[in-house]
This record gives sequence, structure tokens and C-alpha cells, in this order.
Amino acid sequence: MSELCEQCGTPVKAKRRRFCSNRCSLAGTATQRAAAKRRPKPSCPQCGKPILTRGAVHCSRACANVTRRQEAETRRGLPEPCLRCGSQERRPRTTEAVRRHYEKHDRVLIVTDEQYAFSHHGDPAEQVPANVPVYTWNLSGYRAGHGPSGKANRHTFGGLSDAAFRMIPLLEAARDADWPWAA
Repeated sequence: MSELCEQCGTPVKAKRRRFCSNRCSLAGTATQRAAAKRRPKPSCPQCGKPILTRGAVHCSRACANVTRRQEAETRRGLPEPCLRCGSQERRPRTTEAVRRHYEKHDRVLIVTDEQYAFSHHGDPAEQVPANVPVYTWNLSGYRAGHGPSGKANRHTFGGLSDAAFRMIPLLEAARDADWPWAA
């Protein structure tokens, strides 16, 4: 029982061969390569751009990350809404939260990861009068913060521990030029 040549249809003498001769082999593989070039390139399921890397599913890492996040949210269901503002977005809206909840307090404490979401109202510290101190604890260490630090009653700290809140009276005593040990 002999196999037939894929190019010309004549019987192939050797086992496990696709073509009967080198001529048919060259012609057959050239035809396959030409068909592969005519085949449309796969497109990225996220953005629709053509995928240039062989075996890849997405055009870039960014598209792969977006798809992975969407699949994770689908598995978990929608993110839980914020108990205070009802937003289901992942990025904190610190400016809006300060605008909504500031009611002439004597100081403002913000504990956040400082992922800044742009607001046309400005940064969170601008929502509070300049004479009211604003203390921000940056828990994640993002390089760009959401407001100024170290001057005009605006302070930002990296990390949060049980001793962190003890810094507030020390900073306020220094503002009033009092010594911390003087009672």
C-alpha cells in the first residue's frame, strides 16, 4: 500500500514521505508558504491590531493585562461598590471624597495608595483651606503623589504603623513653635 504524492498524485515509494521527488517537494512547500502569506494575520482580541509575534494571543503586554483584569473581574463578578460614594472604579477618587466629606474639620487625614485620578477640581489638598493641616499616608509608594508635601500644612508619609499618628501632635507643636516635652 503506497501513499500518493501531495503535489502530483503519483505513488510515493518510500514510507513516511509526502512527495515523490525533490521537484514536487519544492513546488509543494512553495505553494504552502504562499498560502500562509495570503492567510490573514490574527488580530488582538482587545484592540484589533494585527499580532506580529508567532504564537501570541495579544499584540502587546498591555492588551494582555487588560484582558487578564477583565477576565478576573468576570470570574469574581463586578467589584464591590464603595460604601461611601457608590463608585465601582478601582482607582481611588480622593479629591471627590475630600470634597464630599470635609466639613470644616480642624485637620484632614488621608490614608491612600496615592494613585492619582485626575480631577478638574485639583488635588485633594486643594479642597481644604490652607490653614487646615492635611496629613496623607501613602501606603503603596507610588512615585507621583496627589499633592504637595512638607510645606503650608501639607504632609505626606510613606507607610503606616501604629506610631504614625503620634507624628501629628509633634508636627502641630512645631508649627506653633512649642517644644514637644513642654506641657
